[in-house]
Amino acid sequence: MFRFLRRFLKEEIDEPARLRLKFQHFRRLLENNTLALEIMADMEEKLSGDFLFDRVYLQTQAERLGDSVSQIVAELNLLTDNRYPELQSIC
Repeated sequence: MFRFLRRFLKEEIDEPARLRLKFQHFRRLLENNTLALEIMADMEEKLSGDFLFDRVYLQTQAERLGDSVSQIVAELNLLTDNRYPELQSIC
């Protein structure tokens, strides 16, 4: 009988707070996506123009890009209740 009653006595889910949290994760995902696109655009501009760049520049930009993509994956998993855990190991 208690099992039956538990179905009706579950804790109420604070839906507005849950949606705010999801929205925060979505915003951070978009911010990191924008950053990744800006990094790639900067690298492409340097490659196609008259700019001189060295190995340190490439290393720094690759690290920044990797960090940004890792954050995108982390926010995606937080947004989707960890639906894509295999992506974390790839990043």
